[in-house]
Amino acid sequence: MALVVSGSIAVASTPVSAAALKYGVGSSIPITSNPRSIAVDEASNTIYASDKDSRSISVVDGDLGVEKAVITPSMLLTSIEVNGAGSRLYATSSSNDKLTAIDPITGETVFTSLVGDQPQELTIDDVRGVVWVVNQGSDSLSAIDAISGEPLASAIAVGDKPTNLALDESTNLLYVTNIGSGTVSVVDGNQMKVIRTVAVEKNPSGVVVDAASHVAYVTHGESGAVSVIGPQSPAHAPHFDFQGLGLRIALDPSTNDMILTSYGYGNLIAADRDTGKVSYIQTAPNTQRIEMNSQTGTIYLASELQKKLFLGTKGAAPVITSTKLSSSATATVPYTAAPLKASGVGPIAWSIVASRAGVGIDEQTGVISGTPEQRGTYPMTIRATNPFGYDDVDLTLWIAERPAVAPTVHVPVGYRRPLLNLQYSAWVTSDGYPAPSIAVSGLPKGLEFSRGYIRGTPRKLGTYSVTVTATNASGSDSVTYPLTVVGKGKIRAFQWYEGKHTKIGRYDRKELRQAVKGMRKGAVVEEYYINSEMYDSGNPKKDLSTAKKKAFKVSAFLRSLGVKAKPTYHFYVETESQNKTTTGSVFIDYSYTK
Repeated sequence: MALVVSGSIAVASTPVSAAALKYGVGSSIPITSNPRSIAVDEASNTIYASDKDSRSISVVDGDLGVEKAVITPSMLLTSIEVNGAGSRLYATSSSNDKLTAIDPITGETVFTSLVGDQPQELTIDDVRGVVWVVNQGSDSLSAIDAISGEPLASAIAVGDKPTNLALDESTNLLYVTNIGSGTVSVVDGNQMKVIRTVAVEKNPSGVVVDAASHVAYVTHGESGAVSVIGPQSPAHAPHFDFQGLGLRIALDPSTNDMILTSYGYGNLIAADRDTGKVSYIQTAPNTQRIEMNSQTGTIYLASELQKKLFLGTKGAAPVITSTKLSSSATATVPYTAAPLKASGVGPIAWSIVASRAGVGIDEQTGVISGTPEQRGTYPMTIRATNPFGYDDVDLTLWIAERPAVAPTVHVPVGYRRPLLNLQYSAWVTSDGYPAPSIAVSGLPKGLEFSRGYIRGTPRKLGTYSVTVTATNASGSDSVTYPLTVVGKGKIRAFQWYEGKHTKIGRYDRKELRQAVKGMRKGAVVEEYYINSEMYDSGNPKKDLSTAKKKAFKVSAFLRSLGVKAKPTYHFYVETESQNKTTTGSVFIDYSYTK
């Protein structure tokens, strides 16, 4: 077996064939716990996830993808495992230094066994009926009878601060990672003793054994290395360097790949076990745990920070089958192409990797659209991505020059009667390509054309002949229309009051004075509008009379300000039986001009 140093993960980022099967993380299962440890019953496809803080174990149906139960042991949990028959859960607790056996159906405790100080990870030998537990506080390994809970031997001394372990069941050798001493203790389960100590890189954390080759793979949290320990390994094990904080490891049973979680970078990394060559890197959530169901080929990832299990399954990256765009585009004209097509497992997300064409793509439909600005030939790289990878295709968008079009003027219909001495604004537009220049002539004093608008304050009554002309390279268009400055103004005020009185309040007087003051000589009041809320006397005629009195008092007040007008009015009531009030509206319409 030749070992090489792969260097940075980035050097292995060249995509493999789109048809190759890869692991991808595309879904998750909500659970009750923040999982610190995961155990998988492969036969029933049941996943157990424990939470050290809430004292709970989530029981997940892997076929249905749902949490079906929650077991609540009485102690804080450090790590869990399930036996091969799925009939018993085993859990360590560093808070009470015990191993507990739990019935996964009833949730009842079967036995509790005292182990070493601060027990951490555990593994189960189903052939020999032994539960192995590493004790970080006492630097030891405990062997417990899986049925009775009785110790099978005295604690076995290992390296400094043991953290994890893996069992080669056929050889009955255990590999214990010692994070404090940077070593792996190889323990013979038959002799109950350490037969070899192998130096590895700093902070060994995860460990797994290939049952076929009898090789152990050890991950290192800080360096991102994977040490390889074989039957004939030297005193210091060789390693692959991935530089990616690979905290945990699993072995792909269908290939020669090892699957690594990279907590620091949020990646899922597949690399050849013999050469260390990275075959693919997938985006994945930041996870600290990885377990695999070798029968279904599904991997389960978890983080203590999220109440969910992430599922990694195998599939093919998409293959883009569209070889060209459905149509060309025209500059400055909205463009939409037919949806692009790709084969592969969904959901497929579309994106434009590189383009200067001024268009975008719908992530879900693969529709390219937008309004390109300039003519030309624009290459673009389109990418289709699913949980298992991506595929790129280079397409070209031809953008033609937009045909020239002579302008057509649109005058500001509905804005032809500016009021004397009041602000006025009207928008003048024109079609045509290229965009035409617009000129306006014949405006009355006080109005001007600027930035597409006729605006200003007219100073003289009368009707004016205004001409709007639009011109571009293809021609011109002119429209002449009458613009009449009228001597009308409007006063709009709102009056709310209760009771029978018709007195004009101080605030109303102030508002009316300001309105009249704002209108210079030559303009008269066109409209005054009152909303009134009055006491419901039960006599509509009386209420109407009150409203009339109010209207005439307003009219009299306006006359005192020099506004001469004869009001007309409309009054209606809405009776509310609960508070016995009537809502009335009085409209006083001054409809004449000077």
